[in-house]
Formats: sequence, C-alpha cells, structure tokens
Amino acid sequence: MMISNPKDRISTVQAVIFIVSYIIAIGILTLPRVTVEEANSPDVWITVIIGGLIAMIAGIVLGKLCQQFPERTFYQFSQDIVGKVIGWLLSLLIIFYFLTLSAFEIRVLAEVTGFYLLEDTPTWAIIMPMMW
Repeated sequence: MMISNPKDRISTVQAVIFIVSYIIAIGILTLPRVTVEEANSPDVWITVIIGGLIAMIAGIVLGKLCQQFPERTFYQFSQDIVGKVIGWLLSLLIIFYFLTLSAFEIRVLAEVTGFYLLEDTPTWAIIMPMMW
C-alpha cells in the first residue's frame, strides 16, 4: 500500500480555483460570439449579467450549506436536506452536469489551443495530454 504525501494532493480550494479559472477563461473566449449568433441580437449582455447573478446566488447558498455541514460533502448533506431519493437524484444531476461541462471545456480548450498554437495538430492529440 502506497502512503501518499499530503503535499502531493490538491486541496479543495485549489481544485475550485482551477475549475473556476478554466470555466471563466473558456467562457470569456466563447460566450460573446456564441450568444450573439444564437440570439441574433447585440442585447445578450443582459442575459449574461442575469446568468452571472444566478450563479453567484447559487454559489453563496452552496457556500452557506457547506458551512452548516463542515465535515460532510454535498452528496451527503443534500440527502439530509431534501430526502434520500431526491438527494440521490440531485447528486446524479450534479455529476452529469459536471461531466458534461468538463467535456465541453476540454473540447473548447483544445479548439482554442489548436487555433492559436498548434494549427495542424489533430484535436485528439491536444485533448489526450489534457485528460492525462
């Protein structure tokens, strides 16, 4: 059995910063073009602000819940709050959301990297090192 050094682990705060940085970076690169193309209007900044406010409120609520249950994960305390079955379904929904989001983030990051840095490199060759 291997004993891992605590310094070799990524803390929760480091993981959150890492994920949020990727989401913001990709969002800034793709959000304006995609939203204007879909809406056919330059007034999409209003929906971006509303979406940002909703995300911030959800983050604050989740942060307060994490403070209420300091030694438990989201998956554990969600079952206590809304019930076992609904908490389990909510946990599956969150897992599916983050799997989908991570697939999207990796794909967009690979496209941006290929467009700006590695022009003739196949997309799979850019994605594989990121996933490793």
